[in-house]
Amino acid sequence: MILNLNMFNLLPSKIVVQRLLIILFTCLAILSSASSCTLFGGSSSGVVLGVIKRDNPDGKGYRFGFINTEKLYTGEVKQGKLNPASGLKMAQTGANSLYLLTEKNGFFRTVDGGKHWERKYVFGFEGTATERRQIQREINAWLARNDSFIATDFVVDPKDDEIVYITGQFENVGRIFKTENGGNSFSQIYSSVEKDGFVRFVTVDPENTQNIYALAGKDTIIRSQNGGQTWQKMHTFERETVVQIGFYNDFSDSLFALLKNQGLAFSEDFGETWRILELTKDKQALGEQPTGIFGQRPNKDNPKFSLYEKVIPVQYGNYWVVIADKNIWFSDSLENTFLRLSLPTEAKEYETYDIFPHPTQAPQRMMVAVNNKLFETKDGGKTWSTGDKIGLQTPIGNIGQIIIDQNNDEIIYLMLVDKKTVRRDGLYQRVGGDGIFG
Repeated sequence: MILNLNMFNLLPSKIVVQRLLIILFTCLAILSSASSCTLFGGSSSGVVLGVIKRDNPDGKGYRFGFINTEKLYTGEVKQGKLNPASGLKMAQTGANSLYLLTEKNGFFRTVDGGKHWERKYVFGFEGTATERRQIQREINAWLARNDSFIATDFVVDPKDDEIVYITGQFENVGRIFKTENGGNSFSQIYSSVEKDGFVRFVTVDPENTQNIYALAGKDTIIRSQNGGQTWQKMHTFERETVVQIGFYNDFSDSLFALLKNQGLAFSEDFGETWRILELTKDKQALGEQPTGIFGQRPNKDNPKFSLYEKVIPVQYGNYWVVIADKNIWFSDSLENTFLRLSLPTEAKEYETYDIFPHPTQAPQRMMVAVNNKLFETKDGGKTWSTGDKIGLQTPIGNIGQIIIDQNNDEIIYLMLVDKKTVRRDGLYQRVGGDGIFG
């Protein structure tokens, strides 16, 4: 975040220095003590959240450690500042570059592998006051404005990691913001007409990054063909809730939307028309099949899924993973049945927070997060490691997202979420509440 210092241009140099000192001192005081407002609240008592990282050059063991240090825009470094931050989404864009969206503290970026995180403010600070108390009030108002933006999702332009789109709600109106400089400044590019609306998800066409798709409300796909300058309504899924949108390969005709009850919808004409494919379950588990044999052509005896949570295309859609009906399912084709992954747990149903198929070794190697446990298979789900793979003495929240480093698979990032949140309608939300959509 960059302070707007244009207001100092006409002031004598001595006054400029004095006022800069006042602002910096006040910023340090306020940012050190301010608590962000949020829909979700803080972390569960005694549990540390934020992000943990495994970085083992020798490839032995796991040895995760917290990487929750924040570098404030004033330059002050605060260790453990992200300890109470429950995550929404994390994305890696380079060897040491990641973005992190949290429920409580806002949007962050690191360019040094998590040694320092910097918050990126959707609304910039543009103060005009000269007196210390007035400056403090301006800073308080600026922080409160940023904290009142309820973020839901973000996406990074696949061809330029300085360009990021963030969705959510501000002042009871669904909004989309865009940055072209890695979060140093943002501009609003979409505002919904309806009150009490949300923009919930956003995705970028990997072939033509001027094409941006987002979900307005719970069921309407909107599109921009010029990087967010103008938008048009494309399609409404009547009597449905869309829980995910994205692309399954690097081409424009691979747009998909996961529907909560009906299945997987595809569009090959930039969102103009859609076809819905219902997915089916196999009677066998993945580990029970011979190596290299996955699903089969479904018949009338194969049951359909009833509640979809998340879909993960693997190797550009050569394989598919689905989190549905309180289990994880795998297939080598959407036309075939999906086999259930049998995890080493006694529960027949469990809360799966994330699954990360290895980008080159899947389906043989996959990692699964169930609550705060991390399971790994290296033989296609036949056997799973059951030992403690975290190795921390400090209690942690649940594992909301797994990222295996793009360049070194010995490096693993885990985004933690509050134990009172679960994935609902595609977003992490508090258990027992009405959700962010009422």
